[in-house]
Amino acid sequence: MTQKKLLTIGLIASALFTTTAYSSNSDLKFCEATHATSGQVQFSMPRDVGPIVSEADIHQSLDTWIENVRNTHPDISYSVSETKLNEAIATLHDEVKGPMSQLEVFRLFSKLNSVFADAHNGIMYPDRLNRITKSLQEGDRLFPLSVYIAPDHKLYARGTDNIKAGTEILTINGTKASAIVEELLIRARGDSDALRRDLVSKRFAEHFWQILGTAPRFDIGTKGDDCIEVHTLDGAASLPEERKPGAPDFDSVFSYKILDGNIGYLHAGIFVPYEYDRWLEFTETAFTNFAAKGVTSLIIDIRSNGGGDDQMWMNGIVPYITTKTWDRMANYKLRITEDDLEEGPLGGVAISDYTGTTTPEKKEHLFTGDVYVVTGVATYSSAIMFATAMQDNGIATIAGTETGGKSCSTGNFRTLGTGKSELYAYAPLHIYNRKADKGCERGVIPDVPLKEDPFNSSAAIEQLVAHINS
Repeated sequence: MTQKKLLTIGLIASALFTTTAYSSNSDLKFCEATHATSGQVQFSMPRDVGPIVSEADIHQSLDTWIENVRNTHPDISYSVSETKLNEAIATLHDEVKGPMSQLEVFRLFSKLNSVFADAHNGIMYPDRLNRITKSLQEGDRLFPLSVYIAPDHKLYARGTDNIKAGTEILTINGTKASAIVEELLIRARGDSDALRRDLVSKRFAEHFWQILGTAPRFDIGTKGDDCIEVHTLDGAASLPEERKPGAPDFDSVFSYKILDGNIGYLHAGIFVPYEYDRWLEFTETAFTNFAAKGVTSLIIDIRSNGGGDDQMWMNGIVPYITTKTWDRMANYKLRITEDDLEEGPLGGVAISDYTGTTTPEKKEHLFTGDVYVVTGVATYSSAIMFATAMQDNGIATIAGTETGGKSCSTGNFRTLGTGKSELYAYAPLHIYNRKADKGCERGVIPDVPLKEDPFNSSAAIEQLVAHINS
């Protein structure tokens, strides 16, 4: 694609987000020593914007996607009203003014992600990590800082050699950080604002690249005592190790240790069965060590666990902490596929009672002390089901903060066709209702609330250890 064509596409894309310059009338102004460099480098389109999609095909792709969502989801009103959804769809159709690149179509369509308000129902730029990696090899650069988006949507640095953790970021290349945050959040997936903030915070560079673009350097305007201090950083030439394409390093997502007070600690950062057999060996080793050390209480940390396969925790954790019979849920609403025609006609919707009561196989190193499952905003999907099953069956005490996803979550999602845009879309086939009558409109509510420090992930665990030892 020629540079001229890219510039034309860029003009179309510019209508999709607002990059508001920091006003000289604001409460704070740039420090004189740094003002001359602020805002001199603008964001440009990424190298990989995908194929051009015609105006007619954009409209057809949007209609195809939404039709497939309606034919897959058992009840869209679970998270969004028909009126709100239809108004948002009509607005997107109105915003189509000509042909767009695939990336620009994503920038437009992804505005529905926050409308759907369900991380299992949305749209993504296909093969994003590999495309970012390829674009970086061709000269693109990423936003270089780790950040935290607060409940009031203010943006804070997690800390570098030159910028202290907790420093508020006011501008990026002369653009208001608040405007950037809003543009990213509106296109993010997630059941709640809290979950969307967490997702964008952790993957800020990726979201920045696909929504605002790339720059060789980034002028970061931070809040000083009486003016905005600008720190100039080169753009990052690679993704963080934990976000590079491929399965995560096993030891980075699973670990165990003994804490003060002879408290066992098991970290399960994901339930995706990348290395299922190794996981089962790992948990057997962990509980064998807990037994040998005479551990009296156990903490299972799933704060960062976005879910995966229930078999991971059903076979790798539960048999080591209980022998009682338990249920995963009460019932679930489903869109009927060829796999469950006993529930009704193909394509119909049914409510099925859950009949999967489980009696665990007794393990040699069964832990019989108090068990605490620690949840956080990012606890999601299968990890939410683990938390609710433990809470509703009286197997473990839930500690931590309320999950960002609903306690009666969706699941078993399917990929959907999106016409000639060829974007990656998906929607759930199931909505799960938890066993206990605790309501479904909020996340999992902890029995023992803990206060999270966004700049110190150990703080909540330290609070729980103090609670246990008190």
